[in-house]
Amino acid sequence: MRMPKGNSLRKPEGKKNLTLGFRIPAINLSREAKVRLKWMDYYHQHGKKASLTCRYFGISRKTFYKWLKRYNPHFLQSLESQSKKPKKNRTSQKLLEYGVQIKSIREKQPTWSKYKIGAFVRDLGAEISDSSVGYVLKKRGLIDKNISKRRKIQRKRNRLKIRIKDVEIEIKSPGDLIQIDTKEVNIPGEHKRIQFTAIDCFSRKRVLRGYGRKSAYCAELFLKEIIQDFPFAIKTILTDNGSEFMAEFDEACKNKKITHYWTTPDSPNQNAYVESSHRIDQKEFYEVYSISPGIKGLNQALAKWEVEYNQIRPHGSLGFISPDKFLKIHKSQKVLPM
Repeated sequence: MRMPKGNSLRKPEGKKNLTLGFRIPAINLSREAKVRLKWMDYYHQHGKKASLTCRYFGISRKTFYKWLKRYNPHFLQSLESQSKKPKKNRTSQKLLEYGVQIKSIREKQPTWSKYKIGAFVRDLGAEISDSSVGYVLKKRGLIDKNISKRRKIQRKRNRLKIRIKDVEIEIKSPGDLIQIDTKEVNIPGEHKRIQFTAIDCFSRKRVLRGYGRKSAYCAELFLKEIIQDFPFAIKTILTDNGSEFMAEFDEACKNKKITHYWTTPDSPNQNAYVESSHRIDQKEFYEVYSISPGIKGLNQALAKWEVEYNQIRPHGSLGFISPDKFLKIHKSQKVLPM
């Protein structure tokens, strides 16, 4: 019997879906929801025995009954985990009281931290903590995420630093402590140059080098120079918190087994030896010496000044003798007579 052309059956091509007159929605369940669906299928296929289902899947009755109560066979997403966030969030009283005031201060002073804003608001008679100020700033969307991220990185980096104030160093011999710092040099007709200085706190002997920029790479090169030029082993190094003393420089210190200490921020007195020597440089070198153009000219002049400073110039802190002579005396006193 031949079927009418209008009702002719066609073989489905490939994996095309049959047209049923309505659309079945695609169900994307999470892994956890699929596991819970297996619980329900097993439960209904085995006479709705909850104890058997719990023993088979190794779950508690309390857990099973919770999901059985939520289960809707016509809406499988009912087996998905639900948010535990409360439907109603309580608004902070601090946000209601000081939200407008803190926002106004932040708009006028965008660089102020929560600590400065907190101190300012408390001076006006408010009772609010710094953490509450931070909460208000966050809720009002007044925190720059990029600045906040940089500060977090900085805090993490600072936690790893060993501060000189937290240790005790006995300076009894050359190399016990080397202080390193930089000095910006403004030579007429020249670009700004950077002088790197290393001074031995025991003998006051120094190594000086000029570079075109202040970077961790240049600081690493300078470290190699002082290891080569100082006639003694370097045990510890003290620097300030400049970026030039991080990254490559700090890693090089670790590789050379040299302990690297850091000063407390805004505490130049902790690096007093090298800071004092820079004042001498300004008065007795840069205001007196004739310096040729370029980095090469600066380093030639620094080499002559280094020799004068280490071998000729009397130092009051050393009994008015030069650092090299002081080292020579110290070395002779350590040598026992035959």
